[in-house]
Amino acid sequence: MVLTNNIDYNVIRQIIEIGRNEALPEKFNCKNTWYLTVYYFNRQYGFNDLSDKTLEYFFKGIVLTEKASDRQMGSTTNTGCIYNRLNDRFKNSNEKFKEIRDFAKLNRPDNPYAPTGGPLF
Repeated sequence: MVLTNNIDYNVIRQIIEIGRNEALPEKFNCKNTWYLTVYYFNRQYGFNDLSDKTLEYFFKGIVLTEKASDRQMGSTTNTGCIYNRLNDRFKNSNEKFKEIRDFAKLNRPDNPYAPTGGPLF
């Protein structure tokens, strides 16, 4: 476990891998505190250092883990800032962002603020 300022980078890698596979591993523990690591990573803008593809995987992984965890984070959803960053990065590629948005619509948790952090789409 590598911890830096409340960030366990092994958890970040696992979330990215979940997004890459678009599936949760069988042993995923939805009761653990993965969301806190993601929260601190986002607050420190760690996602800015991720490539476009890795950021997409990270976003998909968070969407899937929030859904499985059934966390009611309200407007503090971990997906909001990343959704907006992806929108900025892919603003010249409407088709790519549409694909990401459609994934989020299909897999979003019950939280009415997910994945945008604000009003739904």
